[in-house]
Amino acid sequence: MLRLIVFLFVLAALAAAAPADMLLNTNLLANSDFESGLDGWTTDGATLRAGNPVPHGGAAYLAGSVNGLATTATYQVIDLAAGGLADDSLTALFGGWQSGWETQRDSGLIALAALDADGAILAAADTGWFYSNHTWTLRQNELPLPAGTVALRYTFTAQRYEGYNNDGYLDDAFVSIVPEPATLALLALGAAAIVRRR
Repeated sequence: MLRLIVFLFVLAALAAAAPADMLLNTNLLANSDFESGLDGWTTDGATLRAGNPVPHGGAAYLAGSVNGLATTATYQVIDLAAGGLADDSLTALFGGWQSGWETQRDSGLIALAALDADGAILAAADTGWFYSNHTWTLRQNELPLPAGTVALRYTFTAQRYEGYNNDGYLDDAFVSIVPEPATLALLALGAAAIVRRR
């Protein structure tokens, strides 16, 4: 009984105060570090880069373009239903590491959309446009999943503002699904009620 009570207090504390990164589960993106080229990704012109700056991790990262395209979008769709994750009490944590070339202002935007069975967007969030002077910076946000969500679409959009290449860079992208804190709190309260009845 004492162990159960302690467990309930710990669970309630986590629900109320634990940072989201303590609840992170598996990264659902395939080839999230671009070490296998563009496998798993769809793009309208982005490419890979291996240096200047060096990758955040591994040997490669995603770059906007090297062929003069001003804007490119690279995306991946995650099937939540296939993984048993279609549930409206979940939240998606998403983001990645962004950088740029030298002092140019070419920027990148990470966005996540919750999709229904017909591919319509139920909800969306992004990390905001961002550029970095040759330094890798973590960008992240979260998206509560509405009822009816069966898939997620992760998109990185790169925008050129200077020079010829599109130097919006992305490495080590991620999408993870976690229970909403409120759900954990309800579980703790429900278990506490059971203990009181005993």
